[in-house]
Amino acid sequence: MLQTILGTALLSAIENESKTAIQALKNKDQKTLQQLTHPKKGIRFTPYATVTLNDDIVFDRVKIAEAFKDQTVYEWGSYDGSGDPINLTFEDYYKKFIFDRDYSRAERIGYNEIVHQGSSVINIREAYPHGIFVEYHFSHGKDGNDIGWTSLRFVFEKYVGKWYLVGITHDQWTT
Repeated sequence: MLQTILGTALLSAIENESKTAIQALKNKDQKTLQQLTHPKKGIRFTPYATVTLNDDIVFDRVKIAEAFKDQTVYEWGSYDGSGDPINLTFEDYYKKFIFDRDYSRAERIGYNEIVHQGSSVINIREAYPHGIFVEYHFSHGKDGNDIGWTSLRFVFEKYVGKWYLVGITHDQWTT
């Protein structure tokens, strides 16, 4: 059914780009991430399910190339529950909101489908109307607890005949 919705060629292209992106993130391969980054829009980082177009931080290709070395503390949004600001370097944000789990080993991968939804509004389709997203999901926490589910979503948009990464959204069970 998914092939019918996306088309075989499109599914194959997005699957390949997504696999490349997940491995690049796992390996902190900034060169590959830079090549995957949308040339005009960069990559928008969203710590929770709701994309906030005016507030989420966007890194262009230049910033992506130096992201893991960058010691600048950015305000990535606010923590769900407390509302306290998320003030972290890119490296620390990566550990908490991008690769908090080894998503290359996700138990489920969804192509242009929400695999799991908590109480947060997921507006990924509205925020990226021309995008296709891939969700990497774990249904349990690291300790096996049901309430510890997490998801990582990549959003790709086509530009000059090639698919590029424009968004990385994290979602998780929160209190």
